[in-house]
Amino acid sequence: MLTNSTRRSGATVDQILDAAEEVLLAHGITGLTLNAVAARAGITKGGLLYHFRTKNDLERGVERRFIARIEHKLSKLRPATNCFPSAMIAEIWDDWQKGNNRFAALILSASNGHSSKELQAFGASLLGRFDGQSPMVQYERLSFFAIIGLILADLLNLVDISEDEAARIHLAIQMLMNNG
Repeated sequence: MLTNSTRRSGATVDQILDAAEEVLLAHGITGLTLNAVAARAGITKGGLLYHFRTKNDLERGVERRFIARIEHKLSKLRPATNCFPSAMIAEIWDDWQKGNNRFAALILSASNGHSSKELQAFGASLLGRFDGQSPMVQYERLSFFAIIGLILADLLNLVDISEDEAARIHLAIQMLMNNG
């Protein structure tokens, strides 16, 4: 059974991770400081350090939450079906549509010049779900990379993607997967 202090502690960790994602999106990796995250979360730096002793610990926390959220969403899909890759891509797309802060962990990889081993293993497991050499599997794999590329372009402000443009890209990806 969760005690009140356990609930508060859990809420505080989520609050800190939310703040870290917001700081990452607003100021990039150089702006991701413990002071900035504590201020954004509305807590003291000591309160942040209670949960995350270093900036590296905070970054790993952002990555782990990202992985856990996507894995949770994918665990609800039926992997035995032929349309699992399509459903997985749809889940990733829907998650991005709910807010790009959900993918702030990817900024860490782009900014640090490398992904953590945990994030690399997660990416490999996602890509491994597109198993096979058939044209359909290749279209699904291409669609996966198109979605990830679109998300990264948005996160890194490489291009300004309007909602209409995003909808057209999504439609093109769906057509590619359905006609593959």
